[in-house]
Amino acid sequence: MNILITKIVNSPVATFLFLGTLATSISAFQNQFLKEKFMLRPHAFVHRKQYFTVITSGLIHADWNHLLMNMFTFYFFAFNLEHYFVYLQCMKVDEVATVEAQRFSTILGHAKFFLIYFISMIVADFTTIIKYKDIPGYACLGASGAISGLVMSTI
Repeated sequence: MNILITKIVNSPVATFLFLGTLATSISAFQNQFLKEKFMLRPHAFVHRKQYFTVITSGLIHADWNHLLMNMFTFYFFAFNLEHYFVYLQCMKVDEVATVEAQRFSTILGHAKFFLIYFISMIVADFTTIIKYKDIPGYACLGASGAISGLVMSTI
């Protein structure tokens, strides 16, 4: 089986995040209103309670170079890391474990990968919010914080 297909099949969460980020970013390139709505603005987060932007800002990128660099890094780290989390989780299950226990271990491995990505994105955004909460014009976007969490988890 082709290595790309193997990565896609064995890493459904990474595949979903990869394709979702690509689709959302490309849409935002073509729709400035969407891009503005999804950006994290720390001042608006604090004063207007725009909490959703902590997540949406990680789904869009400033330009093609930003998107390609993040997705290039994501490709080389995320798929392998998700597969590794599943492998480690399944190693904890005895060889004679029930099919349900093996399925649960697989799901738990995928969930751990997602949590690393999601928590890394949130932590990166909150450091930005704390630093720039009093600057109304500041805005940020991109998945660099989440992807940095994946790189650090791999290391």
